[in-house]
Amino acid sequence: MNENNRKDSSRRDGSNINQGYKTMNTIVKKQNEVLLHEIAKFKGLGDEETREFVSEYLKPNYYMLEITSSYKKEQRQRNFIY
Repeated sequence: MNENNRKDSSRRDGSNINQGYKTMNTIVKKQNEVLLHEIAKFKGLGDEETREFVSEYLKPNYYMLEITSSYKKEQRQRNFIY
């Protein structure tokens, strides 16, 4: 039983949370990049214009997640989404 407790505690450590956070950021960044390329394609931009467009709008503020420590702060964040 002691071995099971060690396995559970290793799953709850901060490294798993940090890895999940990095994974989510990577996914959101890739989705934003694909979306920006689709927008550029829709607008009929050339290769150079597309690169400039993507570099201008693919910013960390648009894909970095902010983890809050309380439910109240989370609710305040929702005000900016809707």
